[in-house]
Amino acid sequence: MLHFFLACEDPLSEAFCIQFMKYYFPTSTYNPVIVTGGVGELKKKVEAFKNIAQIPDKATLIVTDLDENKSVESLRQEWSGKINSPQNFLLLVAVKEIESWVLADIEAFSKWSGIPANKFPVNPDHEKDAKQILLNLVRKYANNETKRNLLPDKGVRSSRVGIAYNISLRNFVNDYWCLNRALVISESLREVDNLLSMFSKKI
Repeated sequence: MLHFFLACEDPLSEAFCIQFMKYYFPTSTYNPVIVTGGVGELKKKVEAFKNIAQIPDKATLIVTDLDENKSVESLRQEWSGKINSPQNFLLLVAVKEIESWVLADIEAFSKWSGIPANKFPVNPDHEKDAKQILLNLVRKYANNETKRNLLPDKGVRSSRVGIAYNISLRNFVNDYWCLNRALVISESLREVDNLLSMFSKKI
């Protein structure tokens, strides 16, 4: 049985790390997720995670956003280096932002937020700024509770999101989000599914 070390950028990505562990590796153990607070700090940990992945019975799983990188493959090459990464080093990439995976479960997010299902983007992976799309939908259509949690207070210009943004969406992913529904919508999530499904069969 493998023991996993997990890392990501923010609390929302942390929720996806845990969902993936529960779905693909239900019998495996793992350390508390390392949440770095930004992509720069996360990238600094890649070499350490690759070293851990070479230890017998250990594996590492990192979740990050594509952001402005040209492609998932180019990001993998940049982070993994010229030498092939260890087999037990798993790098999962949301296209282009982790919010695209949130929006991919239209049924759950619609019921949770009050946003009409027909207002969601057809393919959130194709949106340049999925976070802004999500915030715009909340601002226009969501119920009052969701607006309070995800949007900044009126007059606050120092933050793009509300103080409870990450914790609210993390709770949504933990309690309502469904991988199988989201897979229908998100191509990048299907790539993650292929990677983790194949890996789980090897262990």
